[in-house]
Amino acid sequence: MKKILSFILFALLLLPLEGQIGRYPFYRTTSQEPYLAILNDGNHYWFKGDAGITLDEADSVVTWVSQAKPLTLGIRTGYPKNKPIQSGDSIIFNGSTNLLYNNTALSQPIMVYMVVNQLSWTDDDCFLGGSLSYFKQDKTTPNMRLYSGASSSEINGPAIGTKAIIRLLFKENAGFIKVNDVTSWTGDPGANGWDAIVIGNNVAATMTHCINAAFWEIIIGPENTEADETIIMNYLKEKHGL
Repeated sequence: MKKILSFILFALLLLPLEGQIGRYPFYRTTSQEPYLAILNDGNHYWFKGDAGITLDEADSVVTWVSQAKPLTLGIRTGYPKNKPIQSGDSIIFNGSTNLLYNNTALSQPIMVYMVVNQLSWTDDDCFLGGSLSYFKQDKTTPNMRLYSGASSSEINGPAIGTKAIIRLLFKENAGFIKVNDVTSWTGDPGANGWDAIVIGNNVAATMTHCINAAFWEIIIGPENTEADETIIMNYLKEKHGL
């Protein structure tokens, strides 16, 4: 009789789990998301607007730390007020005095993904790069151009105030600019690498050509395969609703 009662009690305890076994941690198996494996391969700098941020007392960003390959972006020495701000899960650069940088140099090929919103537009304002190789606003709103010793065509960027994913490949004879899922330009941007990693401008020693934009994520690394590029893009599109 005791055995029968024990069996009935055990069955009653299992009833709430019927059809739900996979939802409980002790039954679930986990695996690393594919994009994490790619971005944590030791070759990618991965800056997220909701992670790795050090703020001062005014909620301005002092440092921005990569969530993959180690790198810390900081403010220009001697200019304590020239800091972007964190707003929700984005970092906003004000278009006049804000930039973050690290003196690390990069050689081609350099591939960049950024989730960005151009808040305003001014000719020659730079999103990112170094003094010899960069991506900037150019000539007529909302147009943009990539430069690495030679210049890409001027391409039509997202409308001002529009969140978008922009992909760039700095590579001699095989560079590109892609806006969301549209290939906007392919060609030869020149052979220059970056002499530094600067966000919000392309030169850490000047406050001219700072961009007014919000960045949610920036990924900087080597050229990805088409398959890996698709995985990263799917992650960015799903996370940011694009």
